[in-house]
Order: sequence, then C-alpha cells, then structure tokens
Amino acid sequence: MKKKFLLFIFISTLFIGGSVYARETGNAGMITQGSIRTCLHPKLQGPQPPAWFKRAQVDVQLTGTCEAASCQIIRCNSNNKEIEENENFEKKCKAGKIGNPNCADKLANNQKKIEKSVEKKPGCKTIGFTNGGTALALKTKNTTVLGATNTQEVPNGPVNVLTQEGDYTAHIEYTYYAVGSIPPTAKGGDTEVASAGTNNTQQLAQIGFTFVDTQVASQSKDCTMITWDPYGRAFDAVSLEPMEDVEVTLVDNLTGKPAIQQFEGNNDVTNMSGLFNILVEKPGMYLMTIAGPATHQFISSPKLDSNYNQIYSDLYSPAKVFEEVQGVATHHDIPLQPKGEPYTGAVAEIMTADEAVDMGDFIVYAGKSSFPFSRVCMVTERGRTRVGECTYADKFGEYSVSIGKEEIPLEALVPQAAKVKLTDPAWKDSVYAPVENYDVRTYEPILNHIEGIAYDENNVAIPFATIQIKQKMDDAVIYETVTDEKGFFTIYSNDLPAFEYYIEVTNPVTSLHSIKTTSQFVRENTAYITDKKLNLLLAKRDGVVISKPAVEELETATNTNKKNQQSYISLAKMSGENKNSLTSRLFENKNIAMIVTGIILVILIVVAAVLLIKAKK
Repeated sequence: MKKKFLLFIFISTLFIGGSVYARETGNAGMITQGSIRTCLHPKLQGPQPPAWFKRAQVDVQLTGTCEAASCQIIRCNSNNKEIEENENFEKKCKAGKIGNPNCADKLANNQKKIEKSVEKKPGCKTIGFTNGGTALALKTKNTTVLGATNTQEVPNGPVNVLTQEGDYTAHIEYTYYAVGSIPPTAKGGDTEVASAGTNNTQQLAQIGFTFVDTQVASQSKDCTMITWDPYGRAFDAVSLEPMEDVEVTLVDNLTGKPAIQQFEGNNDVTNMSGLFNILVEKPGMYLMTIAGPATHQFISSPKLDSNYNQIYSDLYSPAKVFEEVQGVATHHDIPLQPKGEPYTGAVAEIMTADEAVDMGDFIVYAGKSSFPFSRVCMVTERGRTRVGECTYADKFGEYSVSIGKEEIPLEALVPQAAKVKLTDPAWKDSVYAPVENYDVRTYEPILNHIEGIAYDENNVAIPFATIQIKQKMDDAVIYETVTDEKGFFTIYSNDLPAFEYYIEVTNPVTSLHSIKTTSQFVRENTAYITDKKLNLLLAKRDGVVISKPAVEELETATNTNKKNQQSYISLAKMSGENKNSLTSRLFENKNIAMIVTGIILVILIVVAAVLLIKAKK
C-alpha cells in the first residue's frame, strides 16, 4: 500500500511543469561566454626576480582596453610547465618510446626535479590594482579568489593599471583579461549580451633575459602571455637544432667543484627542446661544465651558422665565469661543435597544450612545441583534417592559433607540429613532414550552448540526472542543472565558461558519476542536434541566436525538477525497480497517466467522504 501511495504522489508531482533544474555555483567573477572580454598586455616593472628563486614578488603593469561599461581585472595562470614536461618524459621513457640508453638514469634525476618543483593549480581570479604606471599604492598580493567580492573595476576605454604579484612562480604562464558584463551603451537588466573580443593571438614575453625579440609575421603581440623561465639551451652550432641529453653542471668558482646547494640540484640534463635549468640558491661567482655526446665538442670558437642570433643569445664558452646576484636572472645558451656531420635528429613535438579560450567570434589555442619556429597546424582528432590557417611558433617553441568559430568542427582538435630548416633564411619554405606525438594532446570544442540528452554508459537516457559543468583547468563547478524525466537538459551561453570545460553526469539512483567531453556529448546527441538544426558553437537554432529564458521561467523549472528528482529517488529506492524500466512505464503515455491520476483522486475523495460520514454517525 505504501509503494502505491508513493507512486501516486510521484506521478502527481511530475505534471506540475518545467524541464530543467539549474543553479549558478557562485563563481561571480568567472570569465563566461556571456561576458565582454579583452586581453591585457603585461609588462614587468622594477627589479627582475632573482634566478635562484622559485617564487617572487613582482609589480606588473597592464595595458589594453575595457570594452564593457566597466571591467574587473582577471588573471589566469597555467600549471607548472616544468612538472608537466618532466612527467611527459617519464611516460615516454617508461613506455619505451625513448631510445636513450640513459633513460633509466635520467628517470631518477627527473623524479627529483618533479618533487622539488613548485606545484601550482591552474585557474583564474580577480585581482586588485592601482591606476597608472607608477609605484603601487595598493599592495594586495592578489589573494582574492575568483568569485569573491572585489569592487575594483576600470571604466570603459583604455586600461593602464599596476598590480602586484605576491607569488610569481617560475615555469607558470600568466594571462590577464579585462572582463565586464554590460555593454557601454546598455543600462543593465536581464538582456543576454553577445560575447565580444578582438582577434589577438597570444605571444610569449620572456622576463629577465636579453633575448633578441624575433617576431613571426603571422603573430601579434596584442594578447600577451608572460612567464619567468630562467632557462638556457644547448644546440648544434652548425644545424642550430636543439640537443637533448647534454649534461650541464654548476661549478663554484672559489672551490672549482660542483656548487653545494641545500635544496636544488647543481646539474641538469637537457630535454628534447635542448633546455636546461639550474636554479641557483646563493649569490656568487660560478661557471659551468658541459658534457655532451661523443659526436660533439664544447670549444671556445664554434663555427656558428649565421642564423644563430635569431634563436639563441648570451652564448656560453668554456671556463666563462659569471656572477649570480639578486634581481638579475642569468641566461646561457650553449653551442656545441659537431666533429663530423651536424646533428639533425631533433623533432618537433607538442610538449604542452594550454586550455583553449573563447574570445567571442574565435577560439585561441596556445601551447609549446619542442622545436624553434616550428609550424603548428590544428587538425581534427579523427580524420586529421586541417582546420583554419597554420601558424609558426616563436623561437622558444611557444605557439598560438586563432580560428573563427565558423570554421571549427564539433570534434576535438589536435595540434600538430613540424620542424623547419633553421639554417635556411627562408625557413618558412623549408618545412619537414609532421611527426605524430606519442602522447596526443587535444582541444575540446567550447560549446556556446548545450541542449540534448544525458546518456549512461549503455546509451540509455538518465532521468533527473544532476549535470555539472566543470572547467577543465581547475575542475571548478561553473554551473549545475538537473535533467527532466527524459534525461533532457539545456544550458545557455551566459552560464558556460569561456575556457575548455567538461560535463559531469550523476545518476540520481546509483550516485555513479560519469565524465563526458563536449565532443562526446555532441556524438551522443548528433541525431537530435541535426533534427533541431542546432549550432552549439554559435548558440544558434536554424540560424537564429538562441535567447536565454526569463529568470522567473528558469526558477519555476528549477523548483519543479529538483522536487521531481527527489520523488524519483525515493520511489526508485522503495520499489527496488530498475530506474529505466520504471521511468519508461510511467512516461510511456502521459495522457493515460493523467487519466489514471484523475481517477485516483476521485477515488480518494469518495473514500474520504465515506469515512467522514461514518465518523459522524
């Protein structure tokens, strides 16, 4: 009897109306697709961070434009790229994908580097600032978490502010944005705002070094990313290709022996980019010893190709003594002279791929290749078909590709790098065939609208499932909703992040979680998307922009489906029936269900009346 009563209550609640339960998760300062956002250009002010520090306090000047009525300043940071690169090396080494005979020896050293590296979680946050390019009046140390109260905003127009980074960390990439929600001509309200942005590609700006700033014609400095990486590189003097497995040891000039360091190692072995990095702990006079392969020699006067200064600088020669002082980041590139044929075995491989970012009409894809000036193209994950125009990395291998949304398919994209002949003055015309990465990195499509069914692992719709939109970079929950009785749900553009994200689906009965990429969601809902003529990248239905419903309508749907979810869970637990057979039986024919509900109500009223009459007698 109790089961039947619960069944009646459940059926009754289902016809109240509404289809989705939704709530925002408190990330008020999050960069969403509904925001008006532009890149800001950072420039380090004052003393440079010392090379032996892993963390530093620096002042950064930010310039650019606020295109909204007013903007908050938001800073985003990557994870520690050194850790990521070292972990990728370990994967390849353990999988036997590296033919290096010293692979096992390097693993131990590599693990020590990972353990000593500063771990930093990627993410974004609003930051404090003071106006103008002069000394800071506001010392915030930027501890404000994203979404917390921060009333500081800049007005519409040019931006020129100064901020203090209290925890500026080596090997971390930082980007800055001016973000607002109201157009300069609007007065607010619930009107959905179209995304805005300027087609600016990201270009790395190294801090603390005196590199020759060679620009690639296809790139722009309009959107800048800064990083503090006190690296040096070893390279073949003739071919100019970076050299792997060159051991560099830091020597104390006073003792003539390897420097004694309390926390950091005193030597390093170059990776596939030719990079080495030794963070010096104490100021003093030092030199370096170089142990390269038997095919090369480290000499005072190598025969350098004339193009070397387009890629390398601050060349180090044998027994050269240098000083490490606080506030000066030293840098050394090391040329090695081949005894015979020059080294040409370096490969162009994608080492890191940052989260893509939606800038309005286009998507920016950035990352790092192992080879200087390598050509980078975006291709589809399945067919390896090229998407958009290729670009060229800078001399450090940093790349950025901007592609208009009209060109982007609804599947994951893979960055593909190809090396160039560095000694050729027209190096853009001497591109080698790309080499497939062992560990393929992908960029998921950043959907501007989500509409469809949540399916389980057996491709069966999940009624009243909890849906969470989580940002890929930091797993932050951006938005939450509940599907209806058919597993259907909708999330509008203003509630989706501008960075890559994924969908987490929770079954209300089993509490099992499943992770779905945006491309996986599209594949599962291809028939529906085609039938409804949806363009999820542009948030359009049959060529018309999809508008977000009124707040009242969404609140009604919120209350309805949340209540239905709880009723569904209670009934499923009481009945012990399979959730899908239960739902299909209840919703096979809504008209019949409504008739049955009416009959039950009449019977209950009659029974209640009879009981009341008997009680009076």
